[in-house]
Amino acid sequence: GIFPVAGFGAKYFDPKTNQTVVSHCFELAPPNSIVGIEQVVQAYRNTLRNITLWGPTNFAQIIKWAAQEAAQPISQNNLHYTILLIVTDGIISDKDLTKSEIIKASGLPFSIIIVGVGQADFTEMDELDSDDALLTVYGKTAERDIVQFVPFRDFVDKPYEYLARHTLAEIPYQLTSYMKKQKFSPGERADV
Repeated sequence: GIFPVAGFGAKYFDPKTNQTVVSHCFELAPPNSIVGIEQVVQAYRNTLRNITLWGPTNFAQIIKWAAQEAAQPISQNNLHYTILLIVTDGIISDKDLTKSEIIKASGLPFSIIIVGVGQADFTEMDELDSDDALLTVYGKTAERDIVQFVPFRDFVDKPYEYLARHTLAEIPYQLTSYMKKQKFSPGERADV
């Protein structure tokens, strides 16, 4: 498939403005140019050569960007579902803004997987993964749970299948619950 790929939390020289900037949402490649996971990894590696990873850890902008991708028109003949993967080593700095963007996106064909790496205190990430109660902020409540948080350190000494299973555990329910709510039915299975 074709993947839009973006990064967040970087300091780099912007030739358009001739200044060094800190960005919490920037594209790693032109739209529709990344085909396959190998090219996603290559785009990330290429970008790392030209940036410095930089805090604070703000998710709101990258979630808003991905939600705009997910908000493309959807119909029975044009089904799509967007999954945003965030890999982070930091504690979230814009929690309420992030919650707000998640709540706005909770009615879209969209899920967010957050993988926490390192030894940071990821307690607030568990709050975003609203398994026990729907996310609420500023008097608004999410339509459904769209976030899965996974602390990578819990899987370091386990076979990678455990990490994959836990990371993707909520996606089938999130996808099917969205499609059922919209009254979309599965189409014919395409040959793989």
